[in-house]
Amino acid sequence: MKKILLLILMSHVIFAQTVNKKIEEHLAFEKYDQVITDVDNALLTETNRKQIASLKYFKAKALYHQGELEDAFNILKELVEDYNFDIDYEKVLNLQFEISNARYEKSGNSNFFGSSAEAIQFYEDLIAQAPYSKGAATSMLRIGMLQQDDDDEIAAMSTYHKLIATYPKSDEAGYARIYIAQFNIRSMRGIYGDLELMREARTQLRLFINQYNKHPLLTEAKDQIKSLDEVEAERTFNLALFYLDPVHSRPAAAKRYLYRVIVDFPDTEAAIAAEEKLAKIDSNYKGELKTKQISRKKNTALQKTLEQQIFSPLAPQAKDRSTRRTIVRPEDSNGKYLVPVEDLGLDLVPLENTDTTKKKDDK
Repeated sequence: MKKILLLILMSHVIFAQTVNKKIEEHLAFEKYDQVITDVDNALLTETNRKQIASLKYFKAKALYHQGELEDAFNILKELVEDYNFDIDYEKVLNLQFEISNARYEKSGNSNFFGSSAEAIQFYEDLIAQAPYSKGAATSMLRIGMLQQDDDDEIAAMSTYHKLIATYPKSDEAGYARIYIAQFNIRSMRGIYGDLELMREARTQLRLFINQYNKHPLLTEAKDQIKSLDEVEAERTFNLALFYLDPVHSRPAAAKRYLYRVIVDFPDTEAAIAAEEKLAKIDSNYKGELKTKQISRKKNTALQKTLEQQIFSPLAPQAKDRSTRRTIVRPEDSNGKYLVPVEDLGLDLVPLENTDTTKKKDDK
């Protein structure tokens, strides 16, 4: 009797494998109508839950390729809810994400769910089951966007920060940085807005620009940086005007603020106005705006070089210790260094000291 049952079971498995192989061949040759017909016929007599789940998955895949996105998604949703112990969970979720993504690219809306809370739960499940799948980063981005649609900005910003930390090199992390910057910019109130929000926005935008050479939002990010520079330059210039007012007269402080506008924001309109003011109140000022613009470009290039060295291997001459020149010996450092300080031969330009004017005014 046991042998008969075993033979029946084996014949059923072999038959199921034959059916599945035939359906997979139809999928490979894009015979989607035939796949749906074969699946429907097989389901009429199939009783094994695992095989039923496999057949339904094939049907969902065929419907997806035929453009029947909602029907395909509903079948997969049924598999997740009713056959969760009989399916390849990650494979089903990834196909759900692929269908959701196709819908989003087609209409700007991927919500096959009754509510945004249900959609968020779906994306969270996908990330939990397949944290390193191709759809995980996009799923987390979608969660943040859904939270923003629900006006839950705090939760959305937390999601975007988590996305950047979890998938730092993804394109989705770039979008997250932009959305964080945009949120901070919206939260500001004119030139008297929260300085911390402004700095956070600028930091995210600069990191974005440094990381992505090609991105759909690259031009927008550069424009936003310029806009923030104009806002902070104007704010600093107004502080200088405040200290030039006879009521609050502090010429030394006014000079420092004017000079800061020129040094930190040389490409803004406020820098031109600051240089004109500084030339009138300081006879020693020679007009350094163009010089500072050139210097700023050099420093930006230097910063880029330093960042590349952080994320890239050292140059060959830096790796060969036998060719390095000792700059400072431990015995000559007054206890500051315990090992020799060596020249790596990278020919870096030292950063310019901009404290000269401040020290002169203080004196």
